[in-house]
Amino acid sequence: MNNVRAINFFLPIIICLGLGSCVLYDDEAYDLSNFNVDDVIVNVTPSRSLVSANGLDTTSIVVELPIEADTVTVSIETNLGTFVSSGTQKFSGTSYRRSMGGTNKHLVEAQLKAGADAGKAIIQVQVAGFQERVEVEFARNYPNEISVTPSKIGVVRGFGNEIELSIALLAPVGMVSNNHPIEVTATDSAQNSIGNFRVRPGSYSLNSANAVFSVAPDTSYVGPIHILVNTQGDASPLNHEIIIYSLDH
Repeated sequence: MNNVRAINFFLPIIICLGLGSCVLYDDEAYDLSNFNVDDVIVNVTPSRSLVSANGLDTTSIVVELPIEADTVTVSIETNLGTFVSSGTQKFSGTSYRRSMGGTNKHLVEAQLKAGADAGKAIIQVQVAGFQERVEVEFARNYPNEISVTPSKIGVVRGFGNEIELSIALLAPVGMVSNNHPIEVTATDSAQNSIGNFRVRPGSYSLNSANAVFSVAPDTSYVGPIHILVNTQGDASPLNHEIIIYSLDH
């Protein structure tokens, strides 16, 4: 890397055309075509390239600049997660110098916090019009437990009578990642399908899922109804069953 070019990149440029004839150019007026991104951004490194999409995990995005360069503002954006300092997907910070392992470094550091959306986070760094990017994988956080809470344990058979079911997927740490598939079924005592779900969720997002069940159109049945919720755990399928009742009156 050309150290002189790196220094001049961040400072105003003075061009002398002859004795006593000098012109001052600021950063905006200076032609930056002679520079490339390596002159401006030495490295962009995440402290962790794989984090859990559980709403809690963090990784540090460390931007290293030329040690000779002047202090500069660095902008960072992400398509997933949020930066801890701003609470948004955008970060702006001023570079500083720090000794690391006996070596002086010129850095900017931003803490990126995972949300509940699994996928590949594209982190874009911008310094004075030059851009660099790095990727961090937000891995799906799987549940290890299912909870189902009915609004009541019995419903009178007939049309118009319903039970609301609140479904929660629980993880060992943090929240279960969004768009996690679930399946909800209802059977009678003979294991035959029964009733109707006016609302039947196909996935779990934003830490909740709700179903609305009615015995109708099987209005003649009286007895236990088995509500079963199935989903995928980290290593194997998970299921949870509760029993509600179809009542005569």
